[in-house]
Amino acid sequence: MEGTSIAGLVFVIIVAAILFFAVEGRDARLKREAAAQIPPRPVAVIDEQSSLTGGGQICAVLLVVSVALSMALYSQANTVFQQIQAGVAMICGILLFGLGVAVLRKRTYKIFELTNAPPTLPVEAPEKPLHSWKA
Repeated sequence: MEGTSIAGLVFVIIVAAILFFAVEGRDARLKREAAAQIPPRPVAVIDEQSSLTGGGQICAVLLVVSVALSMALYSQANTVFQQIQAGVAMICGILLFGLGVAVLRKRTYKIFELTNAPPTLPVEAPEKPLHSWKA
C-alpha cells in the first residue's frame, strides 16, 4: 500500500511538471510572436548619471587606506597569527568600505521626450488569450 501511494504521487508530480512546461513553452512562444509583430515605439530617451555621494567618497578613501595598511601589516608580520590578523583586517575593510562605496551612489535620471517619434501602429486585440488550451 505504501509503495503504491508513493508511485501514484510521483506519477502525479511528473504529469503536472510536463503540463506546466508545455503550457509555459507555448506561452513563451506566443509572447515572442506577439512581440515580433508589433515593434516598440520609442517615446523617450532616459539619460542616467551615477556619482558618489560624500559618504561614498569617504568610503572610497578609507577602502584604499585600509587595504594599503593591511598589506603593510602583512608584510611586516613576524608570526603566522599576525599574518592571519592582517588578512582578516583586509577582508573586513574591503567588505565594510566596499559596501559603502557600492551603496552610497546618487543616481540622476533625465528623461527627454521624443517629439518626432514615428507614428504608432494600430494595436489589435489578440485572437485568443495566451492561456487558452486550444492550439
